[in-house]
Amino acid sequence: MYIEQVFRAADFLAYKASGQQLVYRIVMKFHPSILAHADFLDKPRSLKDMYHIAGLVDETFTVA
Repeated sequence: MYIEQVFRAADFLAYKASGQQLVYRIVMKFHPSILAHADFLDKPRSLKDMYHIAGLVDETFTVA
């Protein structure tokens, strides 16, 4: 999953960013159509929050 790859790459490169900063960078890369569906959610602050949002977005697109 892309989220895991970002965190592993940051760890491998010894990138000096907190988990919250990495999450914000991932959210900034969301496609506008996905952002429209996730706009009502609280901003994610952790890897766990990212997985929760990814699951909700995936579920929304599956139902649609």
